[in-house]
Amino acid sequence: MDKSLGLRLSLDGVTILMPTIFDPSELRSDVTGKVVRFLQEPGTEVVAGEPYVEVEAMKMIMPIKATESGTIAHNMNPGSIISAGDLIASLSLKDPSKVKKILTFTESLDVEEVPILDGGADAVNFALAGYPQYVEAAAASSLETFEDIGSASSFIAGAIQKYLSVETQFDCLLLDDVVHDLNKANKDDLDVVIDLNMAHQQLGMRNKLILAMLRQVETFVDRFGLASLPKELIEALTGLTMLKSKQYGEIGLAADSIVRESQIPGFEVRKAELARSTSLSAGVDLLSGLFDDEDEAVASAALEVYIRRIYRAHSILDISIMKVDGQLTANWKFQFSDVPADESPVRHGKISVVKDFTAAQKIMPAMIESMKAGIADDIVDDFVNVLHIAVTTPANGDDEDELGKQYVDLFATHKAGLEDLKIRTINVLVAAEKKNPKYFSYPQCQNFEEDPLRRNMRPTFHHLLELSRLTTNHKLVRLDAVGKNASGEVHRRSSSSAPFLTPATSPPLAEPRVPSCRASTSSRGPSPTPAFPRRPPAAFSFTPSLRLRPPPRRSRRCK
Repeated sequence: MDKSLGLRLSLDGVTILMPTIFDPSELRSDVTGKVVRFLQEPGTEVVAGEPYVEVEAMKMIMPIKATESGTIAHNMNPGSIISAGDLIASLSLKDPSKVKKILTFTESLDVEEVPILDGGADAVNFALAGYPQYVEAAAASSLETFEDIGSASSFIAGAIQKYLSVETQFDCLLLDDVVHDLNKANKDDLDVVIDLNMAHQQLGMRNKLILAMLRQVETFVDRFGLASLPKELIEALTGLTMLKSKQYGEIGLAADSIVRESQIPGFEVRKAELARSTSLSAGVDLLSGLFDDEDEAVASAALEVYIRRIYRAHSILDISIMKVDGQLTANWKFQFSDVPADESPVRHGKISVVKDFTAAQKIMPAMIESMKAGIADDIVDDFVNVLHIAVTTPANGDDEDELGKQYVDLFATHKAGLEDLKIRTINVLVAAEKKNPKYFSYPQCQNFEEDPLRRNMRPTFHHLLELSRLTTNHKLVRLDAVGKNASGEVHRRSSSSAPFLTPATSPPLAEPRVPSCRASTSSRGPSPTPAFPRRPPAAFSFTPSLRLRPPPRRSRRCK
């Protein structure tokens, strides 16, 4: 590209110059060098094709010919340094009509209209063929038009098969060997070889596309309300796990995770198997599905195991399971396991299993009175006790925000009694049909209103993750997302309500203080020992869904 002259093209060994303007009266240089001498005196006539000047370029003397006939006038002197496009001389043309100016084309071109690619399935296919695309947007938009699991799974499986049809030929092999074999196998149609190589050259982009589509697959169970994925899609995902090269590692792990999860029986099936088991050993969320089992022994055992697993990072001193007025109830005492027993206050917990919100309203006064009678001798000055309510009627169709708000008025009515019991937090578990239950937390420091940051976190996760330290110095915002462990299940993926916390603002660190919501003191006076475990014990395994490094520890918590 010579900007001064125009566009220079080389086509089949022939150089073509497309000038920005065509004026044969201007004799311009097409090389960079020096004027040696003019071959005609100014005012003499020059014939088209006749040399009019000699220039030195690259240690060679070369003539430059006139493009038209006319009277010459020199614009430079011998010895002048010239660049491509410089005006060397001018002509007074014999035929002035040969001067043609290049003008802007204002009419319409007779070219067939081609529709512009607008994302969706076409963008996915072009990306798989090796043409650059915005793969995240393409993966999301391609599934917007599908309303059933069958068509969506077929589309994803087809895209994976197109990916595998290319990459299985290059997996664990040298590129030169693959190309050589492809040339021999497709000697009559080399376009196939070109297409395969072009697609493989964009492996990085195509890997991102497949990973984006796998993230969409993770939402299928909740999106379409199914317990498992279709066989066609599982087979395609299994094909991804068979790729062995290092560049396919991330895809293989993601696909293997989805395949393994699809092999886990549905919630109802696992609950039925658990009820028939001689020993209750299952996920915490699954245990909650047995609270209303017809076999009273199964329901009682499930409730006890649920409590012990929720509070396994604590020391449970005593626990009792009973039925009160037809309601399954449990009472227990516990302490923090990392605080010496003689320095840690004895904390009390109570849980009642109810059918629905109406039953919770009726039983609330009795729960307060029975708990007051049970802990009369262990009342301390700090808010250290906990109260749980487990609702067994599924609430799948209810809005989570409305479901959480309906308990606020109930707890506000009984606020005085709850504070007399030194209730630190009320936790509400609401069952969901064929899914993990929903969790709501109502801390005393917020006047027993729901804390949105703790929604769908198990009751003790707030303390184990030390969110109180973050909320002291940061304003946290809950973001809905899809991810592992987001609702507290260790090896299960949650729905789109998975909590991710991120700082909205980062104000200066607060002055050292101990808010009533974030720490408590025992009746024996303050102690420098932290109230909450610094880290989960070895048996407690989970991956917290936090996107924030905790600030420096500025405040001392009491026991």
